[in-house]
Amino acid sequence: MANDFNAQGFYVVVGGNIEKYRKLQNDSLQSLADKIGVTKKTVHRYERAEIRISIEKLIQVASILNTTVEELTSGILKYDDTK
Repeated sequence: MANDFNAQGFYVVVGGNIEKYRKLQNDSLQSLADKIGVTKKTVHRYERAEIRISIEKLIQVASILNTTVEELTSGILKYDDTK
């Protein structure tokens, strides 16, 4: 069922992956924020799943971090305990 999907879990995993790939690139919160046109606090909130990142921003982040949306969403199925 579509309603069973754990949306908060999705953003927790994505946020963790954004942080992971940002750090692998030795990129700061501020640097990534500047590149995607948001504040440092917004990037931090994406990484902590305090706010939801749009698909457009997710695509932009993936490109900047030299990775893919697939990599940034990696681990979603493991986290989704409704399956």
